[in-house]
Amino acid sequence: MAGTKRKAAGETELAADEATQYDRQIRLWGVDAQKRIRACSMLVVGARGLAVEVCKNVVLAGISHLTLWDPALVSEHDLGAQFFLGTADIGKNRAKVSLPHIQALNPMVEVVADDSALDSKPDAFFDAFDLVCVTACSLQTMVRFNNICRAKKIQFFAGDVHGYFGFFFTDLLHHHFLEEQKTQDRNTSEEVVVKKQGDLTFCSMAEAFSTTWAGKAVKRVPRLLFGLYVLDEYNKTHGRSPGPTTSSDDLELARRAAETRLSVAPGTISADFIRLLAANCSCELGPVAAVVGGILGSEIIKAISGKDEPLKNCFLYDGLETTGLVECLAPEEKKAAPPNQATVVQEAVEVL
Repeated sequence: MAGTKRKAAGETELAADEATQYDRQIRLWGVDAQKRIRACSMLVVGARGLAVEVCKNVVLAGISHLTLWDPALVSEHDLGAQFFLGTADIGKNRAKVSLPHIQALNPMVEVVADDSALDSKPDAFFDAFDLVCVTACSLQTMVRFNNICRAKKIQFFAGDVHGYFGFFFTDLLHHHFLEEQKTQDRNTSEEVVVKKQGDLTFCSMAEAFSTTWAGKAVKRVPRLLFGLYVLDEYNKTHGRSPGPTTSSDDLELARRAAETRLSVAPGTISADFIRLLAANCSCELGPVAAVVGGILGSEIIKAISGKDEPLKNCFLYDGLETTGLVECLAPEEKKAAPPNQATVVQEAVEVL
């Protein structure tokens, strides 16, 4: 059974036991933000290491409902990063095996597992959710789900981990947020909190990954970003991700196709890096899933609660270089528009 969507935060009063359980985070982000979190019904697609990191964070935060949707069976590759799985679970459905462990984190959250095929649901299935997070899928599948969510005005996240590398993408449509910053009053020297409200407009995943780089400086672009285009080109041709045994010729064709799609000079994308990325595609590393999943979970909480400015819009983590960078991917016409990031539309000052 799916969750009940879009119950207004004001209608979600916290019971005494909830107020006690969530006391520390209420002190951190306030009662109103906790009510918005408590009102949220969320769908997570995929039940590998990255997904369960996200599930752990949002369930502990106290959302109302979580559906974990994954038709895949547990394999040996899952055991390295998915900490809810063991050797006895091999051959069982990933979502159903993970469900009792996730539920045990917070009995106040309704948790449901769905093992149906990813192409089996009508678009109306998504009506039950306020936020959707898609993992362990091809870029094409992520774009398809994002298009459905945009049409229904549902906040959307997508991400994956490939060995040492991981990423996630954010589409919050038009998002309003509140930031609080501590500062010192110039006149009284008292510590005060400055509240700033801001608005951000996000593009779709299809728009973001149709961005071309002709005539732009690409030296500082994270190598993983262009690598994702290569993986997408390979998947379009072969219907699956590459692996350690994928032929160099097939990877080279995908690399050249990605360079054409990006409108960059031949040789811009390193063939050596693509071979390395392909070798990492079939596995998740626990530490990488923890880093990317921790940041992704935090961004989801920001989106639900409306507290603090979210990342816009693609986070890329390179475990070999130990760097996590944010790229703002957008069509040219949207990049040319006046920037709206962290626009201050109102200020208020409170004395602590």
